[in-house]
Amino acid sequence: MHSIRAVHLPSGHRDTSILRVHHLLSWWSLAFLLLALPGCSVAMALKQPEKKNLNILNPGTPRAMVIKELGLPTRTDEYRGEKVDAFTISEGYSREAKMLRAGLHLTADGFTFGLWEPFGIVLERSIRPPDISLEVHYDAYDRVTNLKVLSNDNIVLAKSPPEAPPTAAFPPIVPTVVPVLMPQPITEAPQRLAVILPQGPHSSFISSGLDLVLTYLRTFHPTMTIVERDRLGPVTQELVLQHMGKVQDDTMARIGGWRGADTLLIVQIEQTSADRLQTVAQRGGEVAHSVEIRLAQVETGLVLFRQTTLARVKVSPPSGTQSWPDELLDDARRETLRVAYTHSLAALAAAFGDNPLGLVPDMSSRSEGIRLLGLLHGGPGHRAGLQEGDRILEVDGVPYSSVTQRITLPTKLLVEQRNERKDVLVEARGLGR
Repeated sequence: MHSIRAVHLPSGHRDTSILRVHHLLSWWSLAFLLLALPGCSVAMALKQPEKKNLNILNPGTPRAMVIKELGLPTRTDEYRGEKVDAFTISEGYSREAKMLRAGLHLTADGFTFGLWEPFGIVLERSIRPPDISLEVHYDAYDRVTNLKVLSNDNIVLAKSPPEAPPTAAFPPIVPTVVPVLMPQPITEAPQRLAVILPQGPHSSFISSGLDLVLTYLRTFHPTMTIVERDRLGPVTQELVLQHMGKVQDDTMARIGGWRGADTLLIVQIEQTSADRLQTVAQRGGEVAHSVEIRLAQVETGLVLFRQTTLARVKVSPPSGTQSWPDELLDDARRETLRVAYTHSLAALAAAFGDNPLGLVPDMSSRSEGIRLLGLLHGGPGHRAGLQEGDRILEVDGVPYSSVTQRITLPTKLLVEQRNERKDVLVEARGLGR
């Protein structure tokens, strides 16, 4: 058996050891308390805004990279086909400077047993960097051309030299779309509609766009009910994965009966594969999105509406041995999906009779009127001479500010086309003057 012997320290050593432990615990307790308080000087120093990399605003930088660094703009305008973003940002501090200042506050609090804290809080509040208002201008390809630094009264304090040419760091992202024809209207609107959406990284974008269109359609078809808004599980696997083939009648009836629907709205997406994207990044090539929207009756399997839209971007080969960065490919994928999906949704609204002009609105535009991303070929708007990039300012003398505004034919439009405003008369038979 091993005996345990007590070790007796002289009283002086015990007192000194206890005092050291007491000081150490007091130090860490104070540090923990200060860090736990959201309003203390240490936390305030660490929460000071990060310093932004303003080199991102060099001419030629894609708009997506600017937003990634500076955050969402407070306002977006469009003038003569070019976007202008307004940002309000803080000059901020580097991470090292914030850590150093937090350490100084913590040390001062420790040596003064917290007496420094009020002074530290006042100091952190007084040295908070001022906000900067920036106005970033882009060209037709969403690349930075110049920027302005504004005061609180929107007075230009500084701006980049206008003669600075934009660098061709990235090739322009200009999607092209296979022409979409104006569809024939369906004879009868669905009463109980089940919606099948694909899963994936773009599902939220697709869902938001479809929400807007369905809300618009239900405004003019109030008896239509949406009975399903997500993917329907294993029983629909064959249906969802099937892109070009016909849906079997028994499968259609089985799904519709399960969800109590008389009509199915099916959205399917086909995009460039990951291997192909890697090849494009290294050698250039084509990035594409194909979006198909189908509307089919459950009982008969009859397809009431079907539109497949293909949008693509050609990416030039990178110079030298470098590869294109992920930001460029993300831009290409996002833009092709946006263009293809918007055209398909416009055709769907036209099939319901609620897009009589055959307009394809640019939902990303935030300036006066509604800018046209395109037109459904053969529709009244196309035959009246409207073109991609036109901006519709008024409809029958009323400002046109929302795509949900009802338009009936014949109608008189005030259109801005190539920086000139003119009246366009659109009739049901598609004549304009």
